[in-house]
Amino acid sequence: MNQKQIGIFSRIKKSDQFDKYDQVGLSAHRDLNPKLFRLAHHVEVKKITEEEVLYYRRITDSPLYFHLQYTGDNRYYLPSAMSLKPFLKDIEKAYHSGQPEYVSIHFGPASRSITLDSNNYIAVADGPLLNKKELVSNLTENLELLKETFPGSKLLVENLEFVPEIISGGSYRYIQEANFFSEYVMKWKETGILDGIIFDVAHGLIAAANHPLYNGLLADPLETGPDYIEKLRRRSEDIIQYFTAYLSSMPIQLVKEIHVSGISRLSEGVWVDAHIEIGPREMSALGKLLNMLGERNIPITLEYYRSSQKALEQLEMLHTMLMAITKDHQGDSHV
Repeated sequence: MNQKQIGIFSRIKKSDQFDKYDQVGLSAHRDLNPKLFRLAHHVEVKKITEEEVLYYRRITDSPLYFHLQYTGDNRYYLPSAMSLKPFLKDIEKAYHSGQPEYVSIHFGPASRSITLDSNNYIAVADGPLLNKKELVSNLTENLELLKETFPGSKLLVENLEFVPEIISGGSYRYIQEANFFSEYVMKWKETGILDGIIFDVAHGLIAAANHPLYNGLLADPLETGPDYIEKLRRRSEDIIQYFTAYLSSMPIQLVKEIHVSGISRLSEGVWVDAHIEIGPREMSALGKLLNMLGERNIPITLEYYRSSQKALEQLEMLHTMLMAITKDHQGDSHV
């Protein structure tokens, strides 16, 4: 830890009066130094239990967001495949303890059950796959339920990545097709059961690089087998050009929150959301998104837990970037 980072932690310890990283929040994880969460603009809780919420309430006064991912017994919420009604009592307890500003769920996956690769975060289908009608029906029911139960919070859905069928078993089927995701997000917004979307930069980069609708490989998304994987393997790591195409197809006017994490590439050539440190590629993609969004004050959540020191460095990096963008916008306004 360098002298600047030591100074930040010392400042938190000595005084309750300190500056948070404006706009930049942190995904909740017990392996991180609790002091980090006092620096964060907000904390996004993923295990939706009263005990988990009260833990973060004790260590920080930062606003809480809820991202429905884990149940109390560490199972995965799959709101595209199941009803949230059986879990509503636990969710309500957590809600009343945390009073979250945002509540969010995933758009997908397209499987009734999954196994999650905890190193590369690939959701592999291990149950029946959903068709588009089933996926939309389940998500609509759960959005209506959450909107009715938690009217004080903004309700969001998050874009997921795309991992080819031969690796994922079809769990990412349909969900990254722009004419599917955008169509239903816009409908839900118009009917009042949705307030907007979380745009996950890592998921967008991965979809752009892996999905034939964006990377120019002109394959059927349902037939992304060995031949397709070989084509991905031969491609350059310069994937920002595909991300630009992906961005142009997304309803970014509905973005209310942004997720960032570091991506990596498997030996087969497939990109995955490994939740490693963010680097130049992720920062470039984030910059493109923010430039398209203009001056909107949208919260950014860092999804990283592997090292407290590196988490602090990334919070600082994101904060510095946002300050530079704000300064540029202010300069432009005086021209």
